[in-house]
Amino acid sequence: MLLALGRQRPSSVDLFWYCGLGWLGFDGVRYVVWFTLLLTPLPAERLALLLPERRHAPLPGAMSAVIIALLATLVVGTLPWFLPIRLLGSAAEANFATAGPYRLLLDSNTPVAATEWLAQHDIPGRFWTDMSFSSYTIWRLPHKQVFADLRAELFPLSIWEEYFTIAQGGPESLVVIERWNISHLLIDLWNQPALAQRLSQTPGWCEAFREDRMVIFVRCEWLRSQSWKYAPAARW
Repeated sequence: MLLALGRQRPSSVDLFWYCGLGWLGFDGVRYVVWFTLLLTPLPAERLALLLPERRHAPLPGAMSAVIIALLATLVVGTLPWFLPIRLLGSAAEANFATAGPYRLLLDSNTPVAATEWLAQHDIPGRFWTDMSFSSYTIWRLPHKQVFADLRAELFPLSIWEEYFTIAQGGPESLVVIERWNISHLLIDLWNQPALAQRLSQTPGWCEAFREDRMVIFVRCEWLRSQSWKYAPAARW
């Protein structure tokens, strides 16, 4: 109604943003937030035309400078490079990663240690990981292609069907793993407990790494070909 009955007609740019982001909002839930962000300033501009204009006395120059300085300090002080989380005390650090130079920039569920293990052990073959781990593994291991990642719209439905077949850990998961010739998996024990249990009970698969909720399974033949030692958790 604001667009149709307001004193000022919407411009072609306004209509483009409304229609374009509105269509995206209907197409995917993840885009609703962008439509909401746009919806705030444009209707506010229309509502302002319906209200009487009020004139405010300008702030003194010194006061404006103080406000700008305070805002700039707040923005700079909360930048990730300054690790503002340290101001909240040691108790807050439990919500962040336990290792790595960027640990206070990463959630506690980030597979830092598991990914470092993969970086030190070049395992040939295809790699599968929980999609919530994919962004970090892509950043840390750019040479390693994941099965699927959080950019859901880039992958066809058939890929997602097979991803979730593996993730569910049913009997069909082994069939899909073999069909794709997957040689190692980084599993989230919270999200894929059945998959971890099935691989641990399947001949030919060994647990090579475990920390908290992250576990890495590899082909046992690859483990046998290596000369270094593994933790007792590894199943031969």
